[in-house]
Amino acid sequence: MPPVLSRAAAPPGAPHHGPASGDAAEDDALLMDIIRQRKLRRLQAAVAIRRRQIRAALAGEAGQGPQGSKRRETSFFSWTDHLARMTERDFKLRYRLDYNGFRELLKLIRGDLEVTNEKMARRAKWGYLVEPEVKLAMTLRYLAAASPLDLQLIYFVSKSYVYSCVWSVVDAINRRLKVEFPIDDVEKLKVLEAEWASRAHCKGWRGQVAAVDGVHFAMCGPSNKQVKDPMRYYVARKSEYALLCMACCDADRRILDYDISQVPTTHDSQAFAISDLGRRVCNGELPAPFFINGDAAFSLSNSVITPAGGGSADLDKFDYHQSSNRVAIECAFGMLVKRWSILWKPLTVRFDRRAPLIGACIRLHNFCIDHRIAEETRDENGISEVQPNRYARTPKFDKEGRPVRYLQILRGPAQRHPRAGLPTATRDRLLAAVLECEIFPPRLAPGIRKKQRKKQRKRRGGRST
Repeated sequence: MPPVLSRAAAPPGAPHHGPASGDAAEDDALLMDIIRQRKLRRLQAAVAIRRRQIRAALAGEAGQGPQGSKRRETSFFSWTDHLARMTERDFKLRYRLDYNGFRELLKLIRGDLEVTNEKMARRAKWGYLVEPEVKLAMTLRYLAAASPLDLQLIYFVSKSYVYSCVWSVVDAINRRLKVEFPIDDVEKLKVLEAEWASRAHCKGWRGQVAAVDGVHFAMCGPSNKQVKDPMRYYVARKSEYALLCMACCDADRRILDYDISQVPTTHDSQAFAISDLGRRVCNGELPAPFFINGDAAFSLSNSVITPAGGGSADLDKFDYHQSSNRVAIECAFGMLVKRWSILWKPLTVRFDRRAPLIGACIRLHNFCIDHRIAEETRDENGISEVQPNRYARTPKFDKEGRPVRYLQILRGPAQRHPRAGLPTATRDRLLAAVLECEIFPPRLAPGIRKKQRKKQRKRRGGRST
């Protein structure tokens, strides 16, 4: 409460004019002078405010405000206008899905992407609500190796919001799209077996339900805070940190099961045996006569078939057909990496987010196969890009699907594999069927065995084989 002015007491800071018993006229003059000063200050403040308002009104069109540069008007992203500027081919190149596939995927995960409090969401984005279509589009572009800084400029959101949308979509995809191997459903196993039999060159190759192998996904080295021993994830022969993914696929290259729980230095056979599916297969829970096709890194059994290792013309022919039916898992890895370009380079996201990110790419890979969304592959002069920056001659087949040339199934020198003599009823049955088949392995190019021996001597430090 301001002090009460009276004739007996002057306000603080006022000049002293003598005792309180002075002339009354001098006290009245002093009081009126103080009142005039206060009115003058109020008038000056009102004039300054009015002048700022006038300057703001006159300079508003020039982008200047009373306190300097006027804030730029916020731009908003329109999904409808964005679609109108693209053709179907441009859309597929940007988002790796065609428009129909994009809508189908959005229909599955829309409920997980919609906001629960629309009022607060609009308040955070100046009244603008980010649609689920935009969130899915940002994630697909991110998985296609787009930079978050570019996404920030394209979709008019902050960098932190880009990552927020990416992880919400990744979690929704992992939650809604299922990856499962039907080991307990005999009818589905019969369907898988029929698909493999229809694609096999040998009509007697029956019983296969999947092909299994492992792949390394490069990543940046984790810190000591993220894992106890970061060097466990370092692969010396590749000079990089990596994640090991054990997976099996069907005849359409659709991944049926995967496991990323083991360190990359784990042997493939051990990593498969530790996984949930591998443990059940090794325990004999896969119904007979079904089996999984693997390479020489896996253990031979009636449920897992591996190469015989050559040593004779009959075993060499068996290895050719076994490898031809196993190479589908290699193709699946190539299709996965080629479509989602974020896997081309080491993963830099947080360590606990890397496995879910790979899982989302695998599920999207299966989604594209289910909806027949093919990846555009260029075939120039008979050479195709099978993996990023890796080219090979395009295989050629006749009208009946038999290989004519350029099917590169390399075989080592004639030596008996340690597992060649192991008795397994499944492999004996397949070997008998292969010997009755009229399709023989293609002839190797001249000098190929000499090159293979040279490579083996180089690996063994120059020792002869």
